[in-house]
Parts: sequence; structure tokens; C-alpha cells
Amino acid sequence: MTPHRIDYGDFFLMPLEASNIHSILEDFLAIYSDENVVRYSGFQLVENKEEAYKLLLKYASKNDFYIWLIYHKQSLRYMGDISLTVDSYHHFASVGCFLRKDYWGRGIMATSLKELLFYAFAEEGLHRVEAQVHELNYRSQLFFEKFGFVYEGTLKQNFFVDGTFYDSKLYRLLFDEYMNLYGKIDF
Repeated sequence: MTPHRIDYGDFFLMPLEASNIHSILEDFLAIYSDENVVRYSGFQLVENKEEAYKLLLKYASKNDFYIWLIYHKQSLRYMGDISLTVDSYHHFASVGCFLRKDYWGRGIMATSLKELLFYAFAEEGLHRVEAQVHELNYRSQLFFEKFGFVYEGTLKQNFFVDGTFYDSKLYRLLFDEYMNLYGKIDF
């Protein structure tokens, strides 16, 4: 995915790059060290800035994994992120979303995801985006359903969290479903 800035309302999205890691380190640590945010992801809590830096550097260097950082325009504060693991050959991506808890329930993630998916479908030619959600993460299940993702089925014991295997629910959003929900693209 070609990196660039996506502006919308009071926010903008920027892709994670090695050059912007230091500017988000403290806020990244605040998000990824919060048990409420990462509880169902299977991620280990990030304990300190050094761990945060190493993780971000690893993410910034992956070829098929993109993290788009969500910023507030006025404060320039990093608030969360959306990741896409892209399979270019098959024109699909898996999505993951993380947002600081103090910003939950404000529509920030829904608006951010809408803008990023517009870019992913229109500019990058994706046909399908899917989300795998931990079976107990009811908040995320509701988020994706309200956004317009369609539940396709349950994947048995494919999430390994805190030493236990859990099922996940698989949701999908196809290009034409997105267009029916959020508008037409003029090419």
C-alpha cells in the first residue's frame, strides 16, 4: 500500500514508518500496556519504551503488514491505529483496530476505518477485508457488525490468549458491500 496521509474531519491517518516511531512512543506504550485495550488480542502487554520501540520497528519493516496511525489534527496526538495484513495476490486484507480507551465510544475508529477502507478498496484494489474477533470480545463484534461487516462463521480455537485457545468470529466486508453502505467511487 502506497503510504500517504488521509485527512478527514478532525483527524488524519498516517502510515507507520521508522521515521515517526519516536513521535508516538509514549502514546503507543499507553495503548499497548492497557489490559483493557489488548485483552482479547493475544498480544503481550508492552512494558516499557524499549519494548514499544522494538515492536514498532518490527511492524514498520514488514512488507505485507501496514499500520495506519490515527492522529487528532489540532493536538497531533496519536490515538490509536488500524492494521492491514494484505494478501495482494488474492486482493484481500485482515484488519485489526486499537484505540486508547479514553477515546472509545466517540465514533473515531468507525470514521477512521471508513476512510482507510475507502483508500484500500479504491486505490489499492482490495476486494475483501476480514476481521477475526475473539469470541469474548463482544464490543469488537458489535463494532464490526454496526460498521457493516458480515459474520461468516466461527473459527475453532485459533486465538491463543494467556495460555488458552479460544474461538474467533470471522467477519467480512466486500468491495460492493462497502460501496452499498458508504457510497460510490468515481474512477
